[in-house]
Amino acid sequence: MAGLSTLEKKLATAKDYRGAIKARDERSSVEQQLARMEKEDLLLKTRESGLRSAALPDEIILMPEQATLDGVTREPGTGALTDWKKPGSKATWKLPDLPPGGYEVIIRYSCDLVEGGSLSIGEQAFTLSGTADTTLKGASEKNFGTLKITSGSGPLTITARTVLKTNLMDLHFVKLIPANH
Repeated sequence: MAGLSTLEKKLATAKDYRGAIKARDERSSVEQQLARMEKEDLLLKTRESGLRSAALPDEIILMPEQATLDGVTREPGTGALTDWKKPGSKATWKLPDLPPGGYEVIIRYSCDLVEGGSLSIGEQAFTLSGTADTTLKGASEKNFGTLKITSGSGPLTITARTVLKTNLMDLHFVKLIPANH
């Protein structure tokens, strides 16, 4: 297109108006073809994203053994993530190539009377926060809300923000439910 624009100006300067008009018309045709191709590309990407979303399972489970740990340990017997002793302790999972969008975040955890605190659940750009409350009857599930995921193959991190006494919680797994399901 830049070459056609330069040719158009050169021909107009040389007073070859018929040639300049022909170069302008060809440049305009190329611009229209590019615009049409960009629209088709956007449509194909939208269809691909829709197909990927439709093919998603009803829930995605992130297990403790898949996490990279920092200041947290994996309990040998149950595999639960425990010993969240101080703020900044975290567990990080690599997301399994999910399409961008909203996902309900549910954690299954247990928390004794002297445990608990606040935590954040985040990806590259967005974060949810909440509390790990006492679970009197063993492990239970808590919905932390909908997290917008911008990079479906990026990290998902749970970070302790405050710790009540000696441990935030025992984390059994993280469940992601696509918002469109």
